[in-house]
Amino acid sequence: MHVKITPSFLSGHIDILPSKSYFHRILICCALCKEETLILRHSDSDDITHTILSLRSIGAKIEDTKEGFLVRPANKSIFDSVLNVGESGSTLRFMVPLVSALGLGGQFITKSGLAKRPMLELLEVLVEHSIDIVSEFPLKISGKLTPGVYNIRGDISSQFITGLLLALPLLDGDSEIFIKGTTQSQSYIDITLEILKIFGIIIKKTSSGYAVLGNQQYKSPKTISVEGDWSNAAFWLVAAAINGDLYVGGLNYKSTQGDKQIIDILKCANGNISISDNLVHAYKSELKAFSCDAADCPDLVPILSILASCANGQSVIKNVDRLRFKECDRIEATISNLKKLGIKAVYDGELKITGGIPNSGKLEGFNDHRMVMSAVVLGLLTEVEITGAEAHRKSYPDFFSVFKKVGGLCDTIE
Repeated sequence: MHVKITPSFLSGHIDILPSKSYFHRILICCALCKEETLILRHSDSDDITHTILSLRSIGAKIEDTKEGFLVRPANKSIFDSVLNVGESGSTLRFMVPLVSALGLGGQFITKSGLAKRPMLELLEVLVEHSIDIVSEFPLKISGKLTPGVYNIRGDISSQFITGLLLALPLLDGDSEIFIKGTTQSQSYIDITLEILKIFGIIIKKTSSGYAVLGNQQYKSPKTISVEGDWSNAAFWLVAAAINGDLYVGGLNYKSTQGDKQIIDILKCANGNISISDNLVHAYKSELKAFSCDAADCPDLVPILSILASCANGQSVIKNVDRLRFKECDRIEATISNLKKLGIKAVYDGELKITGGIPNSGKLEGFNDHRMVMSAVVLGLLTEVEITGAEAHRKSYPDFFSVFKKVGGLCDTIE
């Protein structure tokens, strides 16, 4: 899918879609309960679809109803299933420990891009606790996870820790997660702990990680909703600050999501933004350079690079190293695309972008949903063509239809 974005002014109201981070975790917890649970939201993002498919592969019944997803418990006697996780890192890194804890064994089918992302650290710690890795990508595992001390690095992916937190309560003995080094993206772990508490799972914070009681039972809350997604809201808020006037609804300002930092970052960049209840209003601003730390909000970096491109002066985004291991190398991809439009961008341990008036040009999507949607936002100021634009479906299938609804000009070239 090849699209052309023509400069335009966005205006109107957008109801943001539910948080992927919450949705993954809630779906898994629902499938582990003894009773059915109704999730009062829908999602048709590719990543959530693959979590649903994976849970169905181990026997969960998930029905898309008028009210939302009705989840009936997984049949844990289904062994050696084939789980198609697509390109969803969350699905893979959550389901591998879970299937291991249930002793089901299985084969995990991924798309090539996901197979290149870090996984070895998690697999090694599972092998240390009685799991056999038969083959790598398609990954095949067997055995049943045993309780004990799990030593895992905290600076590669918080998803490793979440996967263990979801799985270890099911074991027949107590376990401890010992986190080595600095924990990155702590907010995602906090989301996991928040959801686990709702489902009756007890996790105790320790000085070095987490203590997890064994023989716990997931308890259904009967109904549960999913709050709005701050990471996807960020595209619209930055778009409005650049060239628009938008109201974005369905957001929880007290959310655990680290990506709600977009509010503070926009204010730091002199963005016009206000909040009332769950509604955020952003509109065209005289943007200035800003500095921020992306350690707890790495998914914001692609759209923050666009904000920096349109701000007066040099902006600095710190702690971006892990972006090399996302759907693409987002550091190199960001620098490459911005340079094509005449925007100076360098990485010297920090991502530094000097704002200016971007030229028109042809940009790559890099098979990365966040790179595509960020490029679209930059198209509000200068004409851009974007290749591989279909990647937006991974997290935001309706992105282009919403973009057009609020005044965006987009033509499909092929």
